[in-house]
Amino acid sequence: EKALLGLTSEFEIMQRLNQVFAASPRLNVPNPVKFYPETLSLLTEEVIGTELETLFSRAALLIRRAPLKNALEMAELAGVWLKQFQFMTKNSELAVSHIALAHYCQERLDYLVAKQVPGITINMAGNIYRLADIADRQAVPGHIFYCGCHGDFAPHNIITDRQSLSVLDFTDYRLDINLFDPINFLEKVGRMHSYFRYRHTVVEQLNQRFLQGYGLLSTEVVDSASYRLIQARCVLLRIFNIVLADEKYSPQKRYNSRMYLKSLTEFSELIDC
Repeated sequence: EKALLGLTSEFEIMQRLNQVFAASPRLNVPNPVKFYPETLSLLTEEVIGTELETLFSRAALLIRRAPLKNALEMAELAGVWLKQFQFMTKNSELAVSHIALAHYCQERLDYLVAKQVPGITINMAGNIYRLADIADRQAVPGHIFYCGCHGDFAPHNIITDRQSLSVLDFTDYRLDINLFDPINFLEKVGRMHSYFRYRHTVVEQLNQRFLQGYGLLSTEVVDSASYRLIQARCVLLRIFNIVLADEKYSPQKRYNSRMYLKSLTEFSELIDC
């Protein structure tokens, strides 16, 4: 029943967004053609192109790299898409609360503590709740608000034909704080820093062009407790996925990896309050 409700919601939001974005020829959402409740499946129109993740990866390679210009243009266009999406779905009436986010983080911390993951302590949950309390009291009117949240706004969910782009997969769509989607995008692109085959300067350029297109992350917002908390959530999820995905490796190899140690340090610094 939950899966059925989720797909129904996804079908309806895609219908709505497809109509709204129809006036913007370079910004798209695939038209959902038919919903099949009996098989819990959704048919959409075909989207021809390349994943934005592939375009970014090829442009950032150290050797045999693709031209950078188009990748930067599409990074900026992704920011423009997100800004328009958030303005279309903005809800200014609700007071922003971070308690649900704190609960989400605590559930994952409890799991990691139970698994005796090195560096993860039970005290971290207290820091998360303190940061959430600060974020609730630290109002940034007009800049931190509720709106539609894609749920996984990232290059692998965006298709481009090098002139326009289409955003896919609204499975996790919900009403949430506007900072989730841009921070998730920056986090996913930033992960390329962990691989030696990519040029770090290009990775930074891609994120900077995305921010130019998005245009809603002022210094005040980036310095806010809300921004830090949502960043911490992204890093915690990265740690959580490292633990789940790397169980085939020995604990010593897993927890001494550069990615894990860097993520643990980053998480600890973000929740330090």
